Amino acid sequence: MSETTAAKFKKFLSGEIDEVSLDTIEIYLADAKDKIEDYGIGTTHTKFSYLQRLLAAHTMAVAGIVGVDATDESVGDVSISFANKKEGRRELTSYQILFRQELENILGMSRRCI
Repeated sequence: MSETTAAKFKKFLSGEIDEVSLDTIEIYLADAKDKIEDYGIGTTHTKFSYLQRLLAAHTMAVAGIVGVDATDESVGDVSISFANKKEGRRELTSYQILFRQELENILGMSRRCI
């Protein structure tokens, strides 16, 4: 795999960021790329673009640009719905929850995630 593109990211968020400029999207994707690489995961990893989309969506949700919920995800006939949860006093976005789960699957439980 490789990095995701702004066009793919727009499809991932299915209409939530139609009014957001490509330059803004690219900034969030670049920041997500840098953070994921800080975890030691390179752009050639098979899950890199998925992690990048999740982390960029999370940071955009925190900034109020997109909603905080990844309401559902489907592959073929299988569909999953998500809800936010709290960690201490702060609410986690569903994007962040999914990012953490995937990162833990890749790195193992020995490293803490954002």
